Amino acid sequence: MRFRLLVSCFSLAFLAASPAVFGAAADALPTSSEIKEAFEAQQYPQVLQKLNRVLILKGKAAQDYNRHDLLLIKAETHLRLKAMSAAAQAFQEASKEAPDGPAAANDIATELLVRKSTATLTYQPKAKDPADKTKSLPTIDIVEPEDRKKAIAAFFADEFAATEALVKAAKQGRSISNVQQVLPTIRNTRWLEMAATGKDDKSKAMVADLATRAKTLLDTSLKEFKTTVDDIERSSMEVTTAHVPVTDKQTGKILYFVNKYKYRGPSNQQMGTIRDMVSTCSKIYDSCDELGGSLGSTGKEFDAVKEQAKSVGTKANNISTHDWRQVYDNPPPGPPPPAK
Repeated sequence: MRFRLLVSCFSLAFLAASPAVFGAAADALPTSSEIKEAFEAQQYPQVLQKLNRVLILKGKAAQDYNRHDLLLIKAETHLRLKAMSAAAQAFQEASKEAPDGPAAANDIATELLVRKSTATLTYQPKAKDPADKTKSLPTIDIVEPEDRKKAIAAFFADEFAATEALVKAAKQGRSISNVQQVLPTIRNTRWLEMAATGKDDKSKAMVADLATRAKTLLDTSLKEFKTTVDDIERSSMEVTTAHVPVTDKQTGKILYFVNKYKYRGPSNQQMGTIRDMVSTCSKIYDSCDELGGSLGSTGKEFDAVKEQAKSVGTKANNISTHDWRQVYDNPPPGPPPPAK
């Protein structure tokens, strides 16, 4: 009897605990292997459900997962569901988690390819059939790896030809804005070349002269800025005499004047010019990394320009923020001599 009672109690305890146990099992997070198996089995809706549960994890909870790999599975899943925009977005997110440059290049190139492809998951090359210039080349599938590599190579060839024309026009431009406008296209073309060939030699060669042109334009502008800032500084630092009134503390009437000294300070027009210089130098400084990364071979080619922009911008900012109303008992230092 006692044994039966124990068994009954055990059974009741087990049944009472079963919902929690089963619930915990049901709530267990999917493993990377389970997600990959579901993808290989073409269970795409389930794949996305599993991915949504693990991609939101942070910190220690996410340590057992390779976020880059999971994002690629997400991108490939969306692609097979013909959700082109979602696939491109996932490839873009994957590129930010890429372990190295080649992986990032492949992710970005695939994102660009998906955005250029049709809803039938194919890419239409712009080039004509070499055997018959009146015919287009056949479309290329973008889903299977070998076909996708061919599609990226064809896409690179198309984009390189278009980018070459834009670079040529930018070289002839007289403003740095002509160069800056073409930078996104240049960057994308370099990513495509790296994904297609493993190198970016053609892209580097294409923009070599453009990098020189950009540095020349910036150097010329900054030299002009420096001359303008120096001239405004000298005229602003011209010492003048200020007749400061001394008033009666009780009546507030002016009793007499004493001579003090002050700087002339910039005019309203000069102050506007200086503030424009501060803004422009800041933009040049911020753009140097982008210019170096897009046009240079090391990314450091515009460091000297960057430092020059910082120097001129800092001097202009000091002028714009100085208290030019301050008066001195003795003559303050005069303006610096003109640069030789």
